[in-house]
Amino acid sequence: MQNNNTEIEIKLSCPQNFNDIFAKNLNNFGTFEVIKNEQINCLNTYFDTKNFDLKQQKTALRFRKMHNIKSNQNNYFLTIKSSNLIDNQRGLSNRKEFNLKVFTENINLQNHNDFLAKYIPNFSQVIPNLQAMFYTNFLRNTYLINYETLQIEIAIDNGKIYSDLITTKIYEISEIEMEIIKGDNVDLLNKFADNLSNYFAQQKNIILTPLNDSKAKRGYSLFF
Repeated sequence: MQNNNTEIEIKLSCPQNFNDIFAKNLNNFGTFEVIKNEQINCLNTYFDTKNFDLKQQKTALRFRKMHNIKSNQNNYFLTIKSSNLIDNQRGLSNRKEFNLKVFTENINLQNHNDFLAKYIPNFSQVIPNLQAMFYTNFLRNTYLINYETLQIEIAIDNGKIYSDLITTKIYEISEIEMEIIKGDNVDLLNKFADNLSNYFAQQKNIILTPLNDSKAKRGYSLFF
């Protein structure tokens, strides 16, 4: 979750038990410093109108509840994201992202009109019709690392995507994300992801395949 309004990350699919394997092999696929390791429960609500006005604007509106298991602390964020700004088939994405920290687990969107109006076109027409459309619920294991000139957050997510409006479909989440937190060298991020993928393919016979669809895009596919 960046603060500079740009999210650059690589996303790969992985097995359900990948975090255990990853943790045991953390020092085997590159030279880097692990700064912090955390485990977080994330419950996310995505909002839109029944006519999918935000989707048509290529915008995702998410409210995230984060429970840090180690510290037993909760944090809450309201986030607006753009669709991927680049055409890439290697799991690389570049999105605009705007975050607002809030201080309640029971979100009322109309209490945050000033924030939402900055980034949602035709805001006054959209806001009265927003409703919870779908959810992503997952356990996230994070590793914050220094790698050459980059600071990267590695996040391994396991959970599900579902909707109260469409009860016949549930999508599994099992993926690893590598996001630039500090720095801007995308080639270095690609190098790190390649080293990681090659190690697990060659040494552990685990294929990490590029995942080009965001969780939001997969959530919307519940309806189509």
